[in-house]
Amino acid sequence: MIRPVLLALFALLAVTPAANAHRIKTKTLQIDHPWTGDMAEAKPPFDIVVQMVIRNTGKAADVLTGASSPHAERIELVHAATGSQKAVEIKAGARVELSTKSVYLRVFGFNKLIDTYDYFPMTLNFKRAGAVKIEVMVEDVAIDLPKLIN
Repeated sequence: MIRPVLLALFALLAVTPAANAHRIKTKTLQIDHPWTGDMAEAKPPFDIVVQMVIRNTGKAADVLTGASSPHAERIELVHAATGSQKAVEIKAGARVELSTKSVYLRVFGFNKLIDTYDYFPMTLNFKRAGAVKIEVMVEDVAIDLPKLIN
């Protein structure tokens, strides 16, 4: 009786996307599943895209002003339609998805190959929350690097 229940539970966890997600919480921000695509074919230095969801659980808006990583030459906020962007506002109670369909983090000059399903450090800089250290997961997914506009 217990064995079939455990097998069903493991099967459910295997197909649940949330089982693969990770989350970073601060007093007013929640950063869900920061990730990038597979690096297997890359030769350093190379450029990558980092995607995630940022939720503002606070009572005041906050602004993502930039990011850094010890493995990157530089990181910029980029809007898919208009190019380089200075900042991203996250209104109180709102969520912002950073993805290649809207605004995303473009990492230039990444200098280390990270194995699939491993992590690398990044610091997000917010106007109110300050520096927030996160770990970006390398997924087993190929991401086409969007062309830069500017």
